[in-house]
Amino acid sequence: MHFLTAAKSMLCLSSLLLLVVPCPLGQAAGGKLLEHCGFTSIYCFGDSTFDSGNALAEFPGGPMGRFPYGVTIHRATGRFSDGYTIIDCVAEAAGVPPLNPYLKRDVEHSKGANFAVGGVGLLSKEARAKWHVRLPFSNSSVDIQLKWFDRHLNQAYRNQTARRERVDSSLLVLGGAGNDYANIDLKFSSLPRVDQMKRIMPDLLATTEAYVKKLITEYGARQRRIQDIVEHWAVFE
Repeated sequence: MHFLTAAKSMLCLSSLLLLVVPCPLGQAAGGKLLEHCGFTSIYCFGDSTFDSGNALAEFPGGPMGRFPYGVTIHRATGRFSDGYTIIDCVAEAAGVPPLNPYLKRDVEHSKGANFAVGGVGLLSKEARAKWHVRLPFSNSSVDIQLKWFDRHLNQAYRNQTARRERVDSSLLVLGGAGNDYANIDLKFSSLPRVDQMKRIMPDLLATTEAYVKKLITEYGARQRRIQDIVEHWAVFE
């Protein structure tokens, strides 16, 4: 599994988005820009930046289930967007269909799954209590999403070898710290918000590092260097 993390690979993700996002879904300039990287599936964790319908599955009456959300694609899918999201464009560039939300019933996940949930953060429930972070409506933070990922692999693949083979050809995108910053309850400290954000940052970085280590040690994830991907992009220049 090749992964992009909010803390360690933002340069790679930012460069990727500059190439992919301006292209309408299904019409990426120069073809599918990441297809040469050999990704057969994508798994995504995070918040509303990536969510394709999990928050709507948790809260069916949510506003993301109706216009103006989804207005440019003529249907509200649960994405916190007027159409598709960043991860949909990444999937298109890799030759993978838009990711179905994990919590939606009766959809297939043969090319990956989207575990992201709008409104969540990176910090665990215990860490949120420590820093007085109150998420707006969902508690399905990334640590819970990783448990869903584990359940998905165990249900979909018969043994550890099959699971690791699947993981080996997949791209994993991890993000979601924005809500941890945005939802610090200011009444518990006299410090300005920016100072409170500075204090919470080490825990956020440590949490991200722990997630990445878990993906490496338990699932066999391996990191592809930025240069490896850039060399593939050169084909389309």
